[in-house]
Amino acid sequence: MKSPGTNPLEIKKRDGRVVAFDRSKIVTAIMKAAQSLQGSDYRLAEELTDLVVTSLSKTHPDITLPSVERVQDVIEKTLIEQGHARTAKAFILYRAKRSRIRETQSAWMNLVAEKMGNQPSEGEGPMSAAKHHAVGCAAARDFYLHRVLRDREAEAHRSGSWFMHALSHYDLSPHSASLALAPALKSGFHCGHSHLRASRRLASLPALTSALVHAFQNEVHGGGTIPHFESAWADLIDADVSSESIDGAVEALAYHLNTSLAVGARALPRITLQIGLDTRPQARAITSALLTLMGREDGQNDIWGAPHVTYCLKEGVNLAPGDPNHDLTKLALAAFPHASNMSFSSERTPAWQFGQVARLADVPAAPCNATIFARLSINLPRLILQSKRQGFETTAALQTTIAEAYQHLTHRLESLARRPARAFPILLNTHLPGSQPPGAEEALGDRLGPPLALLNLVGLSEAVFLLSGVRPEASPSARAEGVQLIKTAAHCTAELCSSGKLQVHLQCTEAPLAASHFARLDRREFGIIKDVTDRPRYTTGLPGVDVSSAKEELLATEATCARLLSGGSWSEWPEGLPQEQALDWLQRGYHEGIGGWGRTRLLVACPACRATLASTESPGCPVCGSTEPLTRVPLPHAYWESDD
Repeated sequence: MKSPGTNPLEIKKRDGRVVAFDRSKIVTAIMKAAQSLQGSDYRLAEELTDLVVTSLSKTHPDITLPSVERVQDVIEKTLIEQGHARTAKAFILYRAKRSRIRETQSAWMNLVAEKMGNQPSEGEGPMSAAKHHAVGCAAARDFYLHRVLRDREAEAHRSGSWFMHALSHYDLSPHSASLALAPALKSGFHCGHSHLRASRRLASLPALTSALVHAFQNEVHGGGTIPHFESAWADLIDADVSSESIDGAVEALAYHLNTSLAVGARALPRITLQIGLDTRPQARAITSALLTLMGREDGQNDIWGAPHVTYCLKEGVNLAPGDPNHDLTKLALAAFPHASNMSFSSERTPAWQFGQVARLADVPAAPCNATIFARLSINLPRLILQSKRQGFETTAALQTTIAEAYQHLTHRLESLARRPARAFPILLNTHLPGSQPPGAEEALGDRLGPPLALLNLVGLSEAVFLLSGVRPEASPSARAEGVQLIKTAAHCTAELCSSGKLQVHLQCTEAPLAASHFARLDRREFGIIKDVTDRPRYTTGLPGVDVSSAKEELLATEATCARLLSGGSWSEWPEGLPQEQALDWLQRGYHEGIGGWGRTRLLVACPACRATLASTESPGCPVCGSTEPLTRVPLPHAYWESDD
């Protein structure tokens, strides 16, 4: 049908471009709206298009240059006037959907430009593959936020009510797990396309261990732990091997782990080696070599991003003078102030220590490695600020948030459990000779034991200040407020776990990216609040006190919290303690029931040569000689935050 009005010659696009007017696009848009309602009258769509063009010619002062938005407005108006209200509604919905897609694409392109910019990130060159990995992770996060998560869950993450760690790996891989090293070294193992034979000499142990760790890292997005690392190696070392050879093998392992990126993570492997409990000569030599390496100060600014080393304490083994490994405990205390990636763990009961992120004790027996599926952090300061603004009770708000988080974690773990089991050979121990491989239809959830998840409390110190007006470091009553918050959270979590299959472990440990994310969003919404949002990141872990004046009180508070936090708590190591006082601190904490201790090791980065160095008082860079001020940064690999 010939149009009764004069067709515009050109049209102005949203990006400012001027292109030839094409009336067939109006026909197509109307047909798509009609087809969504099972309409199929193409002739009617053409007639309605004629009316749209006529309306444009009558109402637009410059008929040759209408805008896309103007044309769409006229389409809506024409459909309604001609009695096609349902089609008009469908067109409005289609228009809104296209608008959201354009906004997403625009934001996505901006993100790509930022990630692929010329400014290199820390530790990478301008064309590093890490940039492509960052773009992929950003795309995956956007996909899960817009296409997979329920609206309430996505909004909670965007607003900063909670933080879903490793959102880009939402249902692709578990967070972390323990790794059985000994059987792999003794019998050999399958590593993707090939089989690595069993270790026959000390020189092969570093390469085999590194290969297994890297293969394992590609199956988890957080990290892993190797319990009794020194025992796994000592089983394969002859009694006549020299200590110098053992020192060299341990150093070779550190070099392997610090120079090879895990393919999937595009980062150093996040692995914890638990040591300290084997009293055999070979095991003691391995432990001594590793501790010496971690605490080495030779002027070369050695910074070990991997592995994380956890020295385990046990009564009768290494805790008190006279114990067979007590000299190694002293060596660990000497190395600790200088080590970039080290912590202590109490082994009153067997525990898995995952860096400084989690500590799980009394984990129920499973048919394979102990596995943590996911981790989520709750923003305590925002919860209290919103409760005060809306007139809610803090306890009720905390219980509601934990219940919603539990439901979200359940949904996430159900999605992950459907992944094919054959994609996780190291996690399921099917990489070992003689193991039973999973069937083609077998899911990951069919082969694992009880699912475990972590629920982390962030900003406890700031939350206590909002409730009491006093920082917990300065007041026993304020610390009691903090303990009460943890008790409420622990009780609520326990009730939820008793009625379902999912076991959630409450914790209060390191989460630097979540802490920074929370503080930034709360500052934007609630403004600057002294001692709360006036800092770059919220505190993580338990509030501390001055060790010199309140040692007993600190130990008692931390012990109470440790009993409530089954997923571990971050107890900051008191700086500046002489070795004898530090040993006394460990012994008292062990008997009180504290699970472990760590420290935040600050590093400095040179803005000129981008070298990352151990913290120094020097005003300039010892590598390139630049006099620009050094920037303080936390050790990135200590926290096991992958791509959040």
